[in-house]
Amino acid sequence: MVDPEPLDRELALASHWVVKRGMIIASVVVCGVLGAGIGFPAAFIGFDLGVYDTADVHDLVFLIDWDDIGNTGPDAILWIFVSMSVFGILGAVIGGFFGYRITRSKDK
Repeated sequence: MVDPEPLDRELALASHWVVKRGMIIASVVVCGVLGAGIGFPAAFIGFDLGVYDTADVHDLVFLIDWDDIGNTGPDAILWIFVSMSVFGILGAVIGGFFGYRITRSKDK
């Protein structure tokens, strides 16, 4: 049952603080995941443009032979991981910046 009495000032400020921090954390997580998701195809674009020096990229991406998985190019997996990490970190930073800008106090 909902208490019909309004919140006192201290409880209202505490709940506002929790909601603010929760929104900032949510924006960091969402933008970080989106950044990592962008980093995955960005790695394959880099492979196609010849940015990464990996000979077995097409074997890794399109023609995976599960019996001979050791020869598919561990460098390709490393570059995919690095690309996803860099874009994920950049996304988290941007998400933190915009999350803070959205939730900051307007009464100064």
